[in-house]
Amino acid sequence: MANFERLLPAWVCICVFAVPLAAAEPPRGTAKSLEEQMQKIIDDATPTVVGIVVSHQKYPGPKPDPKFPGRLGAYESKDPPAPRFGPFLPPPTNKLDLSKSENVADNTFGSGVIVDASKGLVLTTQHLVDGATKIFVRLSNGDGTYADIHASDTRSDLAVLRLLKPPIGLTEAKIAAVQLVDSPDGKKANLKRGSWVIALGHPLASGFLDGAPSASWGILGNIRRRSGVAPQREELRTKPLHAYGSLLQTDARITLGSSGAVLLNLDGDAIGLASSVAAVQGSEASGGFAIPFDANYRRIIETLKQGLEVDYGFLGVAPTSARGGGVEVSTVTPGCPAYDGGIRPGDIIKKIDGNNLKDTDDLLLYVGAALAGTEVIVEFVQNGKSRKASITLAKMANPLASIASNPGPSVHGLRAEYSSLRLIGLPNMFNGPRAAPPIGVSVKDLETGSVAEKRFKEAGEATAGWIITHVDDTAVKSPAEFYKAALGKGPIKLTLVDPSDAGKFATIPLP
Repeated sequence: MANFERLLPAWVCICVFAVPLAAAEPPRGTAKSLEEQMQKIIDDATPTVVGIVVSHQKYPGPKPDPKFPGRLGAYESKDPPAPRFGPFLPPPTNKLDLSKSENVADNTFGSGVIVDASKGLVLTTQHLVDGATKIFVRLSNGDGTYADIHASDTRSDLAVLRLLKPPIGLTEAKIAAVQLVDSPDGKKANLKRGSWVIALGHPLASGFLDGAPSASWGILGNIRRRSGVAPQREELRTKPLHAYGSLLQTDARITLGSSGAVLLNLDGDAIGLASSVAAVQGSEASGGFAIPFDANYRRIIETLKQGLEVDYGFLGVAPTSARGGGVEVSTVTPGCPAYDGGIRPGDIIKKIDGNNLKDTDDLLLYVGAALAGTEVIVEFVQNGKSRKASITLAKMANPLASIASNPGPSVHGLRAEYSSLRLIGLPNMFNGPRAAPPIGVSVKDLETGSVAEKRFKEAGEATAGWIITHVDDTAVKSPAEFYKAALGKGPIKLTLVDPSDAGKFATIPLP
């Protein structure tokens, strides 16, 4: 003990003088520069971020048209002004008026980001506006306007709102081309674990009165987060996209009520949209999660901005995980893209558009988010030999709710659909082989009172199940090909085949 006490002063002196004094405090100039950069990012992005209040209450007047579920309209009270109770007390407020800040607490609230200033379009999360009867958007300058649901998609948890009275001078966010993994064309990932991020939104409706969003910052804790879900057949896999491992995880403050807040990088570009539902449903509920603006989600956002339904891609395989990477195919649906591309049971799919497949979720994500009608390059191993096929995806059945204000084009009241939706529902006894069905398009809908509706009724009872194989003498196998052959033309003839009865066919003229 005495020996230790004699050595102690020398040991202390060595430790003290061994630590450089300059390391005790970081350079102020560097920290100040970072502070100023973050403040500039916040100031520049503030006009692009909005607060959103959603009501689920019943409103007076006619019920919304079921054909246009997103057309909610504005609220204008026709009641006379309420009497004032006493000289110092304000009159009672109308609880249905979402423009009043005192009514925010009685409703659901969140955030959004302006993605098209010229059209007054705002991107937010679908779960925030689900079941809405009225929606009010508060801009960063304190102004506000009611909004309709332009388009929404449950599977991606994204929705685009259209401002009913967009003010002049809106500022839209700059959407970054997020790259989560190195791409086959040599582009490197631009978001990684440890990347700094800034979140800008309205947690707990903060700033709804003056429109100023609140800021928080942190790093990305991880990318491509997922929740644990067992593999299923492709046509039955209707889980949200975040179930396949597509989310950003961050320690920036994203609480309940923050859904729709924008996530920014240090260049001030929007890299994602906060989603508190993903955090609640995911396997790591304690973290903050955001939908990334990568190529998959950007395709979906562009579709929603057009007011269209999101058509998820469909390959037509029942996959299982394979050892050594890749996905083994257990069954293939005849008449669907995989079958036509030469893929057979027992093959192992290695890549989609150059992206390596580690498990079933990778396959379902890259195929589904590529969207129907897209041509993808599929690399697979068949009988020990590597093969490559260029395959145009069909459409996957998606029973999850969606809203589309733009129904798309029609031919004399007829709208075409991918026939894969019809083929999925055909009987497949004992999961055995099945005769290849006819190639063509199915009927999406027939406008009431249209010429097409009349002609199809005349064709018989199989109206909902017909496959249109030809327009005049031109074979069609996708909606795009159908519209190219039929849209804007004079009288045409459609050839119809019943896929459940190969011997049953018909021809109908239009108009």
